[in-house]
Amino acid sequence: MALITVREGLHILKADVPRKPLAELCKLFTYDNPAFDRVDRMGYFTGNIPRKIHNYEEDDATLILPRGATRKVQQVLQAHAVPHTWLDDRHEVEPAPYELGPDAETISFRPYQEEAFAAMLERENCLIRSPTGSGKTEIVAEFLRRLGRRAVVTVWTKPLIRQWVELLAKRYGWPTKRIGVLGGGRKRIGAEVTVATQQTLARLSDAELETWDVFVADEVQRFAARTFAAGVSRVPARWRIGVSADERRKDRLDPIIHDHFGKVAVDIPRSKLIAEGHICEVEVELIPTGFRFQEYEDATSAEKARLYDKARAALEADDDRTSLAARTIADCAKDGYVIGFADHIELVREVVRRVTCIFGTPCGMLTGDNPREFNDTLNRLNAKTIRAVVGTACVYQGASIDHLANGVVITPTATNPQLLEQQVGRLRRKDKANPGKRPVLRYLWDEYLFPSHLHLLQRYYGRRLVKVR
Repeated sequence: MALITVREGLHILKADVPRKPLAELCKLFTYDNPAFDRVDRMGYFTGNIPRKIHNYEEDDATLILPRGATRKVQQVLQAHAVPHTWLDDRHEVEPAPYELGPDAETISFRPYQEEAFAAMLERENCLIRSPTGSGKTEIVAEFLRRLGRRAVVTVWTKPLIRQWVELLAKRYGWPTKRIGVLGGGRKRIGAEVTVATQQTLARLSDAELETWDVFVADEVQRFAARTFAAGVSRVPARWRIGVSADERRKDRLDPIIHDHFGKVAVDIPRSKLIAEGHICEVEVELIPTGFRFQEYEDATSAEKARLYDKARAALEADDDRTSLAARTIADCAKDGYVIGFADHIELVREVVRRVTCIFGTPCGMLTGDNPREFNDTLNRLNAKTIRAVVGTACVYQGASIDHLANGVVITPTATNPQLLEQQVGRLRRKDKANPGKRPVLRYLWDEYLFPSHLHLLQRYYGRRLVKVR
């Protein structure tokens, strides 16, 4: 009889399972490494990159498999007629009070949010897929309050710590210092909730990871990475919840996420929330740049993979294209509040300089390298003392502002639908002060380099919504 002990993972004694099903279990949790394939296609050295990713641990006596994959494990053992039983040894600590303060935010929860609460309570290990702007933070906050257990919420950037702490404090009516913080040089464990970066979590000891009953991964698609096994897979908390607008990854490693968290318990369609008026529809307008990079245009498909970074660097350094980005942002700021998206700090800085100095529109920077400047810019945008900001990837989850109605995509993102949806999501929120808000995302389209981006955007958002200027 094989005993499967459920802790942070599924512990199986090798001596209890015959060799063939044991090998099949290992194979089931072994994946092709997309990093190896990518570097190999480009013709570079792959000697220091593993060809396979093994999403399990083992020693001479024990095999430890991902905890969210109980069904897969059971199917293999049943197929080989291996008798087995389960022992639930997941960690639990004392309940937490979650007493709301007098200034706690009052929220009326929608049916789809109630559906998410019920699924998380019942499934305990699961994924919640909900569009940007649908209130994922409110869903998590209310779930934790109803459950009444100590929890850690993990995020992937330091600016997101600030956002989560402020939103939780507002929701519960607590002083911000009541909420724990792990990251950005701070180490404070909250009596109820702690917000941590996944990098900080990965550095905690096994004993420290036993602090919580609930583990929540915000933007869970970011967790199929090197820090995943070092952090998430070591957390023994009874409840393990991943939330995201879409946990699927461009590199096809989302099965690793499913292995650790389980299947999607609730999938809230974006079209439903738009139809019911909970979030805004966003129109996408392509602005042709006219940028040319002949080496890339003349290359074969295989050569383009190798030249892609070079082409990206060239377009970001192009003076005319940068001026077009700055002018577009300045024009948008005449009629409303606008956010620009770029990959690199140097490009952000140059666009901000041109918007401010050449076009006379005050513009702020949102980058992860300067927390003080990030917070100051975000506060000014919230207070409506500036109309334009430009930021790097840290703003995709870190700038949830209702009155944003315009976005400008400077660095191309059409081949990454999850990242693109994060950008579109900055504009989806309803604005009580402007109920007629009609947001537009303007996408700088390098039509000679990436002609397919038009068709990709039409596929994501529909031909009716995607237009070319």
